[in-house]
Amino acid sequence: MWTRSELKNSAKKALKGTFLISVLVIILYSILTGGENSNLTLKLGEDATREMEVRNEMLSYTIGENYFDNLISYPLTALLLLFGAMASFLSFLYQIFVAAPLSIGLSRYFIVNRRAPEENTPLNLFDSFRSGHYLNGVVVIFLQNLFIFLHFLLLIIPGIIKTFKLYMVPYIMADHPDMHYKDAFSLSTEMTQGHKMDIFVLELSFIGWYLLAMLTLGLAAPLVSTYRKATVTELYEVLKSPRERSEVAPPGYF
Repeated sequence: MWTRSELKNSAKKALKGTFLISVLVIILYSILTGGENSNLTLKLGEDATREMEVRNEMLSYTIGENYFDNLISYPLTALLLLFGAMASFLSFLYQIFVAAPLSIGLSRYFIVNRRAPEENTPLNLFDSFRSGHYLNGVVVIFLQNLFIFLHFLLLIIPGIIKTFKLYMVPYIMADHPDMHYKDAFSLSTEMTQGHKMDIFVLELSFIGWYLLAMLTLGLAAPLVSTYRKATVTELYEVLKSPRERSEVAPPGYF
């Protein structure tokens, strides 16, 4: 059984000698995707909320006290609304076809950094784009976020449970970019069986660090994200061991 302190100590050892370059990789990833913890699930909710706010503002604008004056400028309002919708759609596509594969690449970078740091390179961040299985990675991460989002529509608790069931999917895809989404989902569910609450507490343990990072106006956030990502990578290495799972994965998966 793993403990948070063991994972974090192992993460510190894995980052020894590569911490600064790993921080730079995290910064590059954040620039390209909007943040180490950003994902399509949040994007779906944000876009829906933003569109509703824009529609409400537009409705209030067109039926205000100066209705006829507003009616004259309605085409401009409609044009701005259309532009906003197009921008949101393009952002949505970017999350699917660029940010999602990069999440696999980031996991790949930290996996290699843990196993063979002398062979690691920041270019592993873009591994999904050159693995020959780019579209498969896009589909798997999209479905992961979609399933989580749909479970959040039911209730927050089912959404949280689904989040931790599929917690290891980016790491699994980093190791096996050709794996079918059903196999990746099943394997992640198996790996996290009996560990979901512990993983939740592990994530909570970094909140204090992020709050301290706020005192630096966010400048220290990449350092915390690097530490967190290395720690989760250690967790992946532990959970992928057959000794830590109820059943052994099919031959060749690890």
